[in-house]
Amino acid sequence: GWPMALLQFLWQGASVAIGKFVSNSASMPFTSGIILSTGDATDASGSASSFASTDNDEGSDPQLANIADGTVNDASVLEFDFIPESDTIKFRYIFASEEYPEFVGFGVNDIFGFFISGVNPLGGNYTNKNIALIPNTTTPVAIDNINDHTNSSYYINNSSSTTLSFDGKTVVLTAWALVVPCTQYHIKLAIGDVQDGIYDSGVFLEANSFSSPRVAVTPSFQTQISPGNAIEGCSDATVSIKLPKVPQS
Repeated sequence: GWPMALLQFLWQGASVAIGKFVSNSASMPFTSGIILSTGDATDASGSASSFASTDNDEGSDPQLANIADGTVNDASVLEFDFIPESDTIKFRYIFASEEYPEFVGFGVNDIFGFFISGVNPLGGNYTNKNIALIPNTTTPVAIDNINDHTNSSYYINNSSSTTLSFDGKTVVLTAWALVVPCTQYHIKLAIGDVQDGIYDSGVFLEANSFSSPRVAVTPSFQTQISPGNAIEGCSDATVSIKLPKVPQS
């Protein structure tokens, strides 16, 4: 089961821009998950010599527009509410694009954001706070921010792939945030083309990686008479409830 309660889902974008993927390819370290695309999600499957470029004539998104360097087009947005069981939430993802490598720095800085809203346990509230960031920075994940010249340790040239059409991609990245257990939050995953509506980009979300570490419940018994049970008048029980340590990266 999920270590959190997932509530209402909302999708905005072209119907062809979202899909489920299954993979056993070296080009994709996730065996399955969800893809959000700025074009046709099915175009992600194929050789890098193919061309993933579909203009869906979709509009912008306000949160993406706030972190983008230009006009956002073909926005694909998945939103949902959830209630975490623990004090941290995280998910693993890969960002990939047809814009790589030749259009780095040419103003078509396709972008992805993972926005959280709700109580910040350190004080105040998250209001569409983007946590899809380059590790140890406040810089969003985008074409011009991760490539073969900038933050290159997070970039992979995918031009020789026979199973993933995008010419470049990131390594597996992890987005995470501190949360208050048993409190409702809102999540928004969004990706968009910048300046143009062609040369698609996609974000791959690993199946079952959106998680909140489980609470550990450990009983101990003064007298072990019936395994796993505290019997009135015979055995006192102490129940320890522990939240996992918050990851730092």
